[in-house]
Amino acid sequence: MTERHLTKRRFHRFDSGLVSWFLMKSNKKKGAPQKPDAVVKTKNIAGGGIAFLIKKKLSVGDFLEMELQLPTTEVPVSATAKVMRIEELKDGLYDIGVCFTKISHTQQEKLLKYIDLMESKS
Repeated sequence: MTERHLTKRRFHRFDSGLVSWFLMKSNKKKGAPQKPDAVVKTKNIAGGGIAFLIKKKLSVGDFLEMELQLPTTEVPVSATAKVMRIEELKDGLYDIGVCFTKISHTQQEKLLKYIDLMESKS
């Protein structure tokens, strides 16, 4: 990673394997219960976004309604995220990087506290 790229990040990334699920914002129907478009395991997380592997092809610029289950909380962290990066891997997998475009201060604090806790244990 280049020095310029590192300085653009606002939050430190932490390697993780948390369960997350999302609904494509374009598929969201008002008032109806929604089934996730995909359930994924995160590669890494940060206060500003996450990276994950998926077999479903997404496009840069797609918006996702996401929920991230932290082991330290009963209620998942909710956020809207934008696909910023896609890397096609072997076996039909895609490495996806998203940044949060809408996350409440409370939700982001939960995420940051979890990351701090995990980093203090490593």
